[in-house]
Amino acid sequence: MANPTIVPYLSYKDGPAAIDFLVTAFGFSVNIRADAEDGSVEHAELVYGDGVVLMGTADMPKGSPGIYVVVEDVDAHFAHATEHGVVIVYPPE
Repeated sequence: MANPTIVPYLSYKDGPAAIDFLVTAFGFSVNIRADAEDGSVEHAELVYGDGVVLMGTADMPKGSPGIYVVVEDVDAHFAHATEHGVVIVYPPE
């Protein structure tokens, strides 16, 4: 599988149920799944064809939906975006 350059990150109130639903209803495969001690999903990677979706349980820190964009130069991309008025919720880490 090629590395995607745009990857959505989804948050669900019930991460385990969401994974079951996405696998059953849409045919996703679970590539990686890390569960917390309380049974919530800390991180999961689901794949379909050459695409990937990252997901977790909604009450996890920084659990809001988002999109990862893979770029060659993070600092330059960040500077360009902010120069053009992008509102930064979480700066690059």
